[in-house]
Amino acid sequence: MGELAFGRYRLEGTIGQGGAGLVHAATDSRTGERVALKILRPEHLLKGTSVARLRREAEALARIDHPNIVRVRELVVEDGSAGIVMDLLEGETFGARIAREAGVSAALAAFVGAEVSAGLAAGHDAGLVHRDVKPDNIFLVGDTGAARPTVKLLDFGVVKAPKEEGPRLTATNAVLGTWQYMPPEQAHGRPLDGRADVYALGAALYYALAKKRPYQAADTEASMFALSEAPAPPLASIARVDAALGRIVDRAIAKSPDARWPSARAFRDALVGWLATHAAGSSVTLRAAGPFEAPPDDATLASAMPIFDAPSAADAPSLAPQVLGRRARFRVAVGVAIACFVIAFAAGRLLLFR
Repeated sequence: MGELAFGRYRLEGTIGQGGAGLVHAATDSRTGERVALKILRPEHLLKGTSVARLRREAEALARIDHPNIVRVRELVVEDGSAGIVMDLLEGETFGARIAREAGVSAALAAFVGAEVSAGLAAGHDAGLVHRDVKPDNIFLVGDTGAARPTVKLLDFGVVKAPKEEGPRLTATNAVLGTWQYMPPEQAHGRPLDGRADVYALGAALYYALAKKRPYQAADTEASMFALSEAPAPPLASIARVDAALGRIVDRAIAKSPDARWPSARAFRDALVGWLATHAAGSSVTLRAAGPFEAPPDDATLASAMPIFDAPSAADAPSLAPQVLGRRARFRVAVGVAIACFVIAFAAGRLLLFR
């Protein structure tokens, strides 16, 4: 069997995957350099929006030159498909680190958060909103277990670019992202700015430290209802985390964008300040309490709330109707219960005076 190739790149094996693409380790046949190559999945080749979105991801990354964002080298179009050539990173995702260590130290979480915030700030300065910040899209480069790894933000596949030209790549009210880390305004398909990424990063740090996500429920619909209605438990109330760090993370995941850190840069400054006073040299290790909740596998996520890659509203509907439907059913149930109580009380009174 001959070697698999994409353009001048020899494919060596799959090292990652996203909603619409597979990431391969590859070698440039011209230079012999090893790279990472993200190629659309075969089932997405017929979706013109998928090719356009991959092209947009490459263009978005090309706008940003920052040490905390993975570097894109070029966009390759081959036989009707497309691929993004990026630096090949050695290490592990933040999600893998959390799972492997059953949680992470407060110092590492704050350090990773500060580094990612710096990368997000550069993206926001360029007018880009990531929309899918989560532990699996944060990469820790270098030896596993390092206290201060090089941190890279990955996967700009659903990035929102400023004043996009050309046809829309998502339908009106289409929801893109990963629901466990998305803010209420994103879940409801409302306009977003950089504070949506602040929320998502805050939710990722919350999970890293508490071993639980801010909103837990039996199913997706109940989780979305909690996201819209219920406040998240304060981080320090469910994990052995310094109260000051808990307040920093809690502010990041406030329901209202106006109540969050006003920018990724402000979030970073708060985390850096905490590190300077509480974890100099990453010597502080504060572990979270409670049993570790392992992240669900890709199949579980796909069945619950997949990363939408849809060209129409029918394929990616707003979550607002689900939340509103649950709220309406709750009100009906309460109304029925009250009516039954009133009827029973009246019947009892009639029997008493007969």
